[in-house]
Formats: sequence, C-alpha cells, structure tokens
Amino acid sequence: LDLLYEIIQDAKEPPTVQVSALSVLYAIHEKNKSMKSLSLTHQICFNMLNILQNLNEWDKSAVFNSLTTSFVPQTHLDAQHVIDIVLPQLQHVNTSVVLNALKFIMYLINYVDHVDESLIKRFSSSIIALLNKPSELQFLVLRNVILLLLSREHPLLRVEVSYFFVEFNDPIYIKDTKLEILYLLAKDENLQQILNELKEYATDIDIQMSRKAIRAIGNLAVKLEASSSDCVSVLMDLLEFGVGYVVQEIISVFKNILRKYPQQFESCLKTLAKHTDSVQEPESKSSMIWIITQYSSHLPNYLEIFQIF
Repeated sequence: LDLLYEIIQDAKEPPTVQVSALSVLYAIHEKNKSMKSLSLTHQICFNMLNILQNLNEWDKSAVFNSLTTSFVPQTHLDAQHVIDIVLPQLQHVNTSVVLNALKFIMYLINYVDHVDESLIKRFSSSIIALLNKPSELQFLVLRNVILLLLSREHPLLRVEVSYFFVEFNDPIYIKDTKLEILYLLAKDENLQQILNELKEYATDIDIQMSRKAIRAIGNLAVKLEASSSDCVSVLMDLLEFGVGYVVQEIISVFKNILRKYPQQFESCLKTLAKHTDSVQEPESKSSMIWIITQYSSHLPNYLEIFQIF
C-alpha cells in the first residue's frame, strides 16, 4: 500500500501508471471489508485532477470513479474548486467519462453550501446531449435521470418534458423508463402537455404500451390532486373507444382513483358500470367488484350487475 501511495504522489511517474496505482488502491480497499474505506488527501486529489488532460477516456473514468467517496472535501471552497475542474469533462464525447464525472460532481455537491443555477444548467444540458446515444446507453442515462429526480427535494435537473416523449421506434425498455420519468416530471403546470401525449400512447396499436399509458394517467390522477379531474376526463374519453383491453385497464386504475377521492367522481360510476360485460381479466374483475359493492347506493341495479360475476 505504501508503494502505491508513493506512485500516486510521485509527479515523475507517467500519468497512466499513477491512474493504475490509484485504481489498484481503490480495488484493494473495496474488496477487503476489514480495511477502512480509502481516504485520499486534498493534495492527492488535486494531483490526479491535474493530469486529466494527459489521460485517455478510460483512465479519466477510472480517476472519477476512484475519487468518488475516497476524497472528502474539508471546506465548501474545496468542493466548489474540484467541481469547477471536473465540469469541462461533461462535454466529453465518451459516455463513461460523462457519467462518472456526473457521479463525482453529484457526490461533491453534498459538500457545497449553495448549488449554483449555472451548474444545474450544465448538468441538464449534459444529460440531454446523452439522450442521442444508442438505446443501451440511452437506457443507462435515463435510469440515472430517475435517480437524479428522486435524490433531492429540489431536483438538480431542469429539463423540458418533451425530451422524454416516447418515439415509435424506441425499444420497450426505453418506453417504460420514459413513462416513469414523465410521471416524476409531471406538475400541474405541464400536466396538459403530458396528458395529450399519454392519450396518444393509450390508443397505440402496441397493446402493452397502451395499457402502461392508461396506468400512468391513473397514477397522475392520484399524484396531482388539483388536476385529478383532468386525468379522469381523459380516461372517460378513452373509455368511449370501447376497446376491450383499454376498458379493462381504465377500470383497474379507476379503483385507486376512487379510493383516493371517495366522493369526487361518483358521476362516472354509471358509465363504468355499462362496461361490465367487457371485464374479463382478474385485476379488472376485482376492481369492478370493489366499485360495485363500495358504491352500490349510486347504482340502482347493482345486484343485477353484481350477478354477472
């Protein structure tokens, strides 16, 4: 270990050798649970950052990966200084460098007293640039977007929801992840834009996508109380299509909406009850049974409907 520390601190050593020594040190501490976590001094951290310009993309990624959690800034100023050094790497063409730089900056943000608006803009533009990568990398970026949105009370991303609208040629795992992000980004201010998009997906020929879009609309109704009536209005419009799987999915999500708002959407009950014959799947059946029995006082022929089951 002493030898490895000497290599890292020796400016005469080739940069690649220094990075290799740092990676080995990091790996030793990671794999030996009996050892304390790797702790690097302020000087070692700055020495490694100073050689970044002489490294290839894989070595840069290794440096950022090793420094994350190994270097603990002692002051807000130190943390801010390191962030300023790392920020240019967010423009790198290599996805691994950008993601590891993002991870390192995210870690350092825990030690600054104030997150600058310009930093949030840089963060956001880097993420948007990565969305043009091939599907596998795009999926990795989207999963990181979810983590960024969930990690703090005030998210470190400022992005337009339109960047996460589903493309017709997206693989299913990208579509699913984008729907999850749209749900997280939804607010009363942008809900109409998201609902218009989800309504389009709900009438898609892709049955799986259609079901997930309907479920997303139902979840948004539960999430955004002030705009719940807008979500219900879209669901009732979709109900008019009369397509079996659409009807069943709407009935399934409607149970959760009625549980959240017990006395708000009773006017929809009779319309839902008209589609009892379309209900075939276990989840939609159980939802319809719950709706009929819970709101029997609003359905004059509730016993007649109930006998179908």
